Amino acid sequence: MVRSKVGGSKFAEVYNTIRQGVLGVQRERKIARALQHTTNPGASAKRKIQRNVSKKGSRKRKDAVFA
Repeated sequence: MVRSKVGGSKFAEVYNTIRQGVLGVQRERKIARALQHTTNPGASAKRKIQRNVSKKGSRKRKDAVFA
């Protein structure tokens, strides 16, 4: 719908600009996480454990719905 209002080339130009910005932010976050792994492995391990606990709880809730 937006493409039909503003035109295909302008839409693609703006869309690519936005997408490049998002990719840049994702790249920066990935680099920050990698640096944290090397500078503070304890915090990194704690975060990883917490993430796994969260996933386990999520699986339990999903299994309870189907049981």
